[in-house]
Order: sequence, then C-alpha cells, then structure tokens
Amino acid sequence: MTESNLKSRRRSDYAFFLSYRTRWSDNDQYSHINNSVYYHLFDSIVNTYLIEKCGLNPTASPLIGLVISSYCNFFSPLSFPQVLDLGLRVNKLGNSSVSYEVGVFEEGKDAPAAVGGYTHVFVGSVSRKSSPMAEETKDGLAKLLNHRTDLACVRRREARSSRISLKMSSDLQWLLLRKNSSFIVKRVPEGPVFSKEPGNLRNLNSFKYSGLANSKTIDVKEQAGSIKIVTRKVKASPHAVGKAYATTSIRPRSGGRRALGVASGIAKRGYRPDLRTAALARVSALIAAQREPKPSPAKKVRGKKAATFLG
Repeated sequence: MTESNLKSRRRSDYAFFLSYRTRWSDNDQYSHINNSVYYHLFDSIVNTYLIEKCGLNPTASPLIGLVISSYCNFFSPLSFPQVLDLGLRVNKLGNSSVSYEVGVFEEGKDAPAAVGGYTHVFVGSVSRKSSPMAEETKDGLAKLLNHRTDLACVRRREARSSRISLKMSSDLQWLLLRKNSSFIVKRVPEGPVFSKEPGNLRNLNSFKYSGLANSKTIDVKEQAGSIKIVTRKVKASPHAVGKAYATTSIRPRSGGRRALGVASGIAKRGYRPDLRTAALARVSALIAAQREPKPSPAKKVRGKKAATFLG
C-alpha cells in the first residue's frame, strides 16, 4: 500500500473504533507524541477487539498472536492533551495470520494523522508453532475484512465485472452479425451470400467461416510477396486486437510445401480441423498466383500443313 493511498484514508474506511485520551507522558522533548507511543495504540485497539469480539483470553487461550512485521506512516503531529480516535480494519486474513491496519484520528477530524499496523501470526501458547486460528477468532476478524472500502479495489472489481458482462457466446454474436455485417457484399434472393470480413477463408457469409463470430479463426493472406497465416489465440481477451493474434510468415523462397505444411499442421493440432481443407485451398491458390507463368512453346505444325510449309 503506497503512502498516498494511506493518506487518503477516512473514518468510513474503518469498522471498529476506540477512543484514547493522551497522557502527559506521551509527549517527548519535541512536544509531540513520540513515535513509539503509536505502536502502543496499535496494540491497544487490536487486543481490545480480539478480547471483546473474537473470544481471545491472553492468559488462557491455547493460541496467541505474535507480531512478525509492523509499520507506521505519519502525516501530522499529535500531542497532549488531544483526544484521539483509533480505527481498525483487516487488510488480509489467512488461516493462521492476519494483517491489521489502524488509522489514528484527532477527535473531530476525518483525515488521519497517522496510519500503521502489523501482521499477527497465531501460534500455540506453549509450542510457539504456527497453527490455524479458532473459528470464533476468524469469524470476528472477517467482519473487519468485509467492511473494507478501498476505492481502488472496488474500482478494479467493477471494471472486471463489466468486462465479464460484455462477453457473449459465438452463437449470439452470429445471430447479431449474420444480416447486419458491413462486410456483406452481395444480397440476392437465391444463392450464396458473400462476405469480405478478415479471417473468412471462403468469403461466404456463414457461421462456420465467419472471422468475427468465432473465437478461433484462421486467416491466410499475401503480404509483400510472402504468405501469412494468422490464427486467433485461444486465451485471448475478447477486447484485444493486435495481441490476440499469432502470425506465421512463410517467405517466398521457402516453397509451397512449407506453406501447405504449416496450414495443415494447425488443423492437425486440433485448432479448427473443420477449416483444414479451406486453409489448404487458400494457400494453394496464393502459391499458384505467385508463380511466374511459363512461356508457352511454339505450336508445332504437323501433317499436310508441315509438308506445304517445308515445300
């Protein structure tokens, strides 16, 4: 968590509060609360919550929490005789560990003067070995975790849910596109309907060959004298454009067998085997178009015409 995020905390970000009246001994020689006192405040609110809400008895419970890391960020000074409000929340909850965050507020103010916390690992009170926390303890801490109002997390969840909601099946996409695509080039009462959409190997307006409705597509095209075979990645995001496709380039000197082998290999690996014939046909047509036409030999004259010509 960055310092700017911690500084933007407000009282509404915390679920449990405890008031603390500062003491004369809290001040140091610089007339403000010494930094070590803040860690006493963290201990006070955390253990108050564990005792009151989680059923912890420090002297008799079989499990106790040991601190393995701590931190504190200071934003404005505090001093005696101010009254403070301490806010508590849980940022991470595991089977045997929990990370707390404490906001220290001056009474009547919504912005924190300091934000800190620490991580507890629950261990056996005798063995000192890590152990899963009791259900009562975990349930009590989960109430603080569920109260989180981290705006960044909320926005990420909302963005993720909106992306998921935009996904639709290939069948539904085809129902929307089959009569409303701008790539349709011919509409006749009878006969086939053609399409110029990319990824359509037969240029037919059909679900099988559609390069827009299907999540797996094969496109064969000629570019700068080479043949390029383009396939859509299986795990590509529906919103990705350039990064969603894998391109295999076959140089002119590689020969037709190389191009045919690549096109056939894609289908043999289980990627749209139903398009194998169409892909091979498109590759063969491009190879034939790239070949230089051979000069036709002069027509030989035979029979009587030859005798007349020679005589």
